[in-house]
Amino acid sequence: MMQINSNPILAFLVTLIFISIPLSALAAKHNNATEKLSLNQDDIHGLWIEKRKKKLAVWIEDCGNALCGRIYWMKKPLDKKGQPKLDPHNPDTKLRNRPRCGMKILSGFVKNKENHWQEGKIYNPNNGSTYSSKIELSKSGILKVRGFIGLSLFGKTLKWERPEQKLQHCG
Repeated sequence: MMQINSNPILAFLVTLIFISIPLSALAAKHNNATEKLSLNQDDIHGLWIEKRKKKLAVWIEDCGNALCGRIYWMKKPLDKKGQPKLDPHNPDTKLRNRPRCGMKILSGFVKNKENHWQEGKIYNPNNGSTYSSKIELSKSGILKVRGFIGLSLFGKTLKWERPEQKLQHCG
């Protein structure tokens, strides 16, 4: 059996392998973090989760010439009877039996300047109300979704972030 110490080439190769493994892992970790950061800062499309309560995630995508968003994940997708949560408060009675998962809750957002979208609507399935809405993507990668009635002054801002872990689609 050959000893590593007696063969300088073998010793060099073993050393090279032991050095390259941690460096590869470090590079992969850096690439993942960089991809997440650039995705947060450069693009509104994709998956966003409610920052504070983490009960809901929305998938934002192009819908024609505007942006829309659909419910992708819910912390509690089932009601007390173990059935998928529905839309019982919808003003359109024909839509009250549709499942919340996959439901479009953001619609009509048009980019008006860098990292700002306006003229949108946000639907709240908890009460069946639709509000005017605007979105801003902050420099720190937080998506600020403001729903309001009439003037933006009279409303509420939700903060969303990119999920830190993979989420299972509720559909």
